[in-house]
Amino acid sequence: KLLRVHEHAWAFDQESVDLNAYLYAEKKYIVMLARAIGEKKTEEYYRRQLEPLKEQIRQRFYDDESGYFYDVRDDGSFVKVAGPEAWIILWAEIAGREQAGAVIRKIMDTACFNTYLPFPTLSAAHPGFDPEDGYWRGPVWIDQAWFALEGMKKYGYTDEYMLMKNKLLTRAEGLMEKGVPLRENYDPRNGRGLNAEHFSWTAAHLLMIVEAGV
Repeated sequence: KLLRVHEHAWAFDQESVDLNAYLYAEKKYIVMLARAIGEKKTEEYYRRQLEPLKEQIRQRFYDDESGYFYDVRDDGSFVKVAGPEAWIILWAEIAGREQAGAVIRKIMDTACFNTYLPFPTLSAAHPGFDPEDGYWRGPVWIDQAWFALEGMKKYGYTDEYMLMKNKLLTRAEGLMEKGVPLRENYDPRNGRGLNAEHFSWTAAHLLMIVEAGV
């Protein structure tokens, strides 16, 4: 349900997996920055927060039954819609080994995220999967694919990483062709470009994917 948080502002009544993962990652970066400039108190302050927050995220957002991370409602129930949120957990290196393995199995499942063009923003098994007309219900966004690839690499799934990376680069329409504009997102069923052309963060993340080592 929607909650009114301001006269003209509303928010969903649920807790976000990816937001919490980003906040955890930010704390790690603050620790690194504080160490670099010699701010020992700041470094220690944020370092103490990392492990408790990691454990809380693991316990709060992971569903043992389906082996995936989901948003959570205020009553503690999972919003069981599988999307890229769980990939952010891998990128931030929050998941335990077993949790990461379960998420990657879902990523590699051809019924879920290992589609013709991999990494749709909604599992292909969900009844609401609609890449052509649903802006966040299935199109492949290159920035979200980058999070998944980086997460797979960080947890040592090198073969899976290379397979999915190659599928992404070779099957998205015009991605590796000179003179073809990069698109906002792509259809996971056939690789066709969708929505805006000359999309800057598609270009930025494509560079990051191409230049990334194993």
